[in-house]
Amino acid sequence: MFGILRADAPGHLTADVGLKKMHATIPKRLAPLASEFLQNQYMINGNAKEFLLPEEMLNDAYDCVRLAKGMVPASESLSQEERDALLELESYLDNIPLEGCRSLCELLETAEWQAARNCAQRIIITFGEDLYILEKEV
Repeated sequence: MFGILRADAPGHLTADVGLKKMHATIPKRLAPLASEFLQNQYMINGNAKEFLLPEEMLNDAYDCVRLAKGMVPASESLSQEERDALLELESYLDNIPLEGCRSLCELLETAEWQAARNCAQRIIITFGEDLYILEKEV
């Protein structure tokens, strides 16, 4: 997914640039999970062309967790605080009751979903990003 290429290849990303891109991608991928505004806009009030499923948000979040769990050198580009925050998110994701909810509204109101949302918000702050700005980029 990320362009990690030889540093001497003309016109290609260096490993450092690729890791910076990866690092910047994590908050963007977590923004829909972190944002109640985006969840209301694209899950509750979405239309056929603009709709977001909870499984899509969770898959993106799990991908970010996997990066923190050991994709070297990707995981090494994360600070310990960033890595710990992403690993904490996994425990919240694992407890979300996708199967037990009758509606998206009910899912968004569960304590487990709200805990995962709050954790994603903290991660975005840990990465030095602003959720309000990320919401405008989605």
